[in-house]
Amino acid sequence: MKTAVLYLFLVGAPVLGLFAVLRTGERLVPPHSVGGAWVLEDPSLSVTEHPCIGLEFEVERPTVSVAQSGPRVVLTFNNTARTVFIGELRDSAITARPQDRALGGRCADLTLQLEPAAPTPDGRPRFVGAIHASGCADCEPIPIAIRRRLTPAR
Repeated sequence: MKTAVLYLFLVGAPVLGLFAVLRTGERLVPPHSVGGAWVLEDPSLSVTEHPCIGLEFEVERPTVSVAQSGPRVVLTFNNTARTVFIGELRDSAITARPQDRALGGRCADLTLQLEPAAPTPDGRPRFVGAIHASGCADCEPIPIAIRRRLTPAR
């Protein structure tokens, strides 16, 4: 009798716990997948004379690499300085801040905000938004638009 009670406790409790965890997980919704390579639609973002931020590109096709882990995202530009923004994906929108606080110069409080937009004619997803500088009267938001890069055929 003691063995049966011990068996029910040692096997039954974990099984009940497993079912409770699985039941709770049924209602979880994963964030949208945004990881991968993205292309800047407007290379004029590389204007280095901008008073708030300079993303100087020395490549023909400026890109952004997005690494994603759940809702956390890391955006790495392929500019000269390999600029990195770290942020979150919330309700399909991305909000990120530069990893290097000195990136904005005298406008140190930069925020990159991207919202989903209509897909490109070839069906690739797009984000549009801006890089905002808080507390800088002469720093207009810098518009930015990115679209998912086509994967090369193998």
